[in-house]
Amino acid sequence: MLDFHKRYGNIVRIAPDELAFSHPDAWRDIMGHKNGHEAEMGKAMWFYHPIDQPPHIVNEAPEQHKNLRRQMAHGFSEKGMREQQSLIRKYVDLLLQKLHEESTKPGNNQVILSDWYNFTTFDIIGDLAFGEPFGCLSGNNYDGWIKSIFDMAYIGSILQALSFYPLLKKALLSLMPKSAQAAYEKHKVLTRAKMHRRMAIKEERPDLIEGLLRKKEELNLGADELIANAEILIIGGSETTAT
Repeated sequence: MLDFHKRYGNIVRIAPDELAFSHPDAWRDIMGHKNGHEAEMGKAMWFYHPIDQPPHIVNEAPEQHKNLRRQMAHGFSEKGMREQQSLIRKYVDLLLQKLHEESTKPGNNQVILSDWYNFTTFDIIGDLAFGEPFGCLSGNNYDGWIKSIFDMAYIGSILQALSFYPLLKKALLSLMPKSAQAAYEKHKVLTRAKMHRRMAIKEERPDLIEGLLRKKEELNLGADELIANAEILIIGGSETTAT
C-alpha cells in the first residue's frame, strides 16, 4: 500500500467500492465526530462485524453507540478509577506475592514476566467486566475461557478477509468441524454463566459494566448484548495493556 500511495498519491482506489487514504486529515474526516448537519460515515461491517453476533460499543449504530458510551464513561473517569483502586491493588499485591514465591523457589527457576503481567491484567479486567477474576494469578496459568476468546478473535480476522468472498465464506462456515462448533457453544455457555452471576450482584460496583446494567431495560440490553460489550472490554483491556 505504501508503494501505491507513493506512486498515486494520498487517495488510492483498491477495490470497486473501497478507497485507501494516507493523509492524516482523512482520519478526522472519516472517523471524527460530525456536527448536527453532517451525517457520520457508516462503518464497514465486513471489518467491524464479521461474525453474526449481537453488536457492541465498537460496531453499534451511532445513536446506540452514544448511549453505550455515556453509560460506560463513568468507569473510565478519574472518579471511577479512584473507586477501582482497591480492586486493582488486590491483584497487584497478589502479583508481587506470586513473583516472590517464584523467585525464591530452589534451583534455576525462570520467571517469565510477560506471562505474569498478562495474568494480572486478565484478572483485573475480568473483575471489572464480569465481576470476577479469571483465576490466572491464583492458578499460575491462563484460564480456558481466555484461550477460547482469543481463538475466536483469530477466527474473526479470517472471516474479515473472507467477507470479500461471500459465497466462499458461507461455504467454509458450513464446513466448520463439529469440534469447533462444540467449543464455540461451550464458550457461550461459560460466558453467559459469568454474566448472569454479575447481573445477580445487587449492590453497586465501581466497575466498567455497572452503567450498562443500570440502564439495561432502557437501552434494550439483554444478556447477549451485555456479554458482547464485556468481551470487547476483555480484549481491549488485557493483553494489550500487559504488552
